[in-house]
Amino acid sequence: RREEETPGAAGRAKPGLLALAALAGTVIALALILPARNFYVAGTQGALGARALLNKDLAAAQKYYAAAHRLDPFTASYAADLGQIYAAEAVAEDDAIKHYKALALAREAARAEPYNTQVRAVLVNLYLLLKEPALAAREAEALLRANPMVASSYEIAAATRVEAARHYLRLGKPGEARPFLQPPRNLVREMEKRGLQPTPRFILVLGQLEALAGRCDAARQHLEAAARHKEAGAEAAAWLAVVLGRSGDRAAAQAVEQLKKKGAEAFKLYETLREESRFWPSPQSR
Repeated sequence: RREEETPGAAGRAKPGLLALAALAGTVIALALILPARNFYVAGTQGALGARALLNKDLAAAQKYYAAAHRLDPFTASYAADLGQIYAAEAVAEDDAIKHYKALALAREAARAEPYNTQVRAVLVNLYLLLKEPALAAREAEALLRANPMVASSYEIAAATRVEAARHYLRLGKPGEARPFLQPPRNLVREMEKRGLQPTPRFILVLGQLEALAGRCDAARQHLEAAARHKEAGAEAAAWLAVVLGRSGDRAAAQAVEQLKKKGAEAFKLYETLREESRFWPSPQSR
């Protein structure tokens, strides 16, 4: 009797098991289809956001990027682009809430794709826009770790140190500026180790760091070298004129006269730097 019941019981159970298996397959298929659908819609919304941004329609761009980020929180560019919009609005409107929203989105973007160098570069700009130079410098170091074979990564890392140092010196906080003013030997060593040649912009930034630290001899050496290159020449000349003036060099007056010939923008930078230099450390010969 048991032998007759057993096949019948198994037969009755089999449709149930098949139904469960079919249901499991449907659930898995939906789990795959729905995110794929989300990614597609997110991509469409992101493209619309980019177009709106090109047209300088921040309200529309914000709406589209917010939708893209909601549908696909794992694509860092949506969070980064949305963060940039909040940052721009925070500065324009002096809005603390948007400031912190931008910071939160920047952190999300960095976590989502830590080795995405384009996103990292966007975040450096976002932090600079928000006047968060210490965060910008930290983000630039992360960009350098993600992309150490490109000379521009070293330029950005050094340039954000300059911005952070200038920021804290202007605020009268030399102690907070000091860590950013250490000689950037680590950057130079890393470039040499990878066979990268210092670019004119990198040499300029080295000179700026030395100038801000009051190391006038080293600053002059770098700035004179950078000034010989067209892409860095005017900016290097403005910094050099300030350094010569601070070190009491007789060539300072001539440097200022030469600078006037480079245009109003270069001379305006010189005047800004000369005013800021009141807060820089005292000049050192070495």
